Amino acid sequence: MSPMSSRQLATAACACVAVFPAVVVSLNLIQHVTYDPKVQAISELALGRGGALMVVAFLSLGSGIALLARLLGRTCTRGRVTRWMLYVAAVLAGPMSAFFHTDLTGQPATTHGTIHNDAGLAAFLIILISMYAASGLFRRETIWRGFAAPTLVWAVAATGSFFLIPALPAHFGLAQRVFVATFISWLLAASAYARRVAPPAEDATLTGAPASGSSRG
Repeated sequence: MSPMSSRQLATAACACVAVFPAVVVSLNLIQHVTYDPKVQAISELALGRGGALMVVAFLSLGSGIALLARLLGRTCTRGRVTRWMLYVAAVLAGPMSAFFHTDLTGQPATTHGTIHNDAGLAAFLIILISMYAASGLFRRETIWRGFAAPTLVWAVAATGSFFLIPALPAHFGLAQRVFVATFISWLLAASAYARRVAPPAEDATLTGAPASGSSRG
């Protein structure tokens, strides 16, 4: 089986990330009677009707982040630290968040709930740092240079939205959604940008390296 091209990696990354908001919106509609999105965390959707879909959502999000990290390895001549931060975030936002459920708002904390919350917070912070790191990386990579400034703007916006979470404790769910929407939109935009500028050749890389060099990353 031939390796995925850069365009295929970008398409897969975009599709995987897109599953997360699609599931969240669907479960908000399904659970609209018992769930308050302004107050409750996104993860609490896993505890209600159809909540098993959140396992799919978290695993898909983690896969999308990992695919984007792989894509950066395929298309950038540097940036190993940025890639590995994204790989770590993929594990925390994916399997760690999927298989350790959070606790309901107002209920006593449990071990699995604490693990989920700590993993989610760590993933949020790592993705935020990765956005700043990626902005600097993209300025030094010819193909990615056009996405450097937008990435910095996204990172600044994500920083502001992240601090909304402790600033609005009575509307935690709303503040969390603003932050998550910010970094999800960046992941989607980065994947879409990579797909747009990727060469059509199956094994080509965005840096213009020969096909034989496409296995690095």
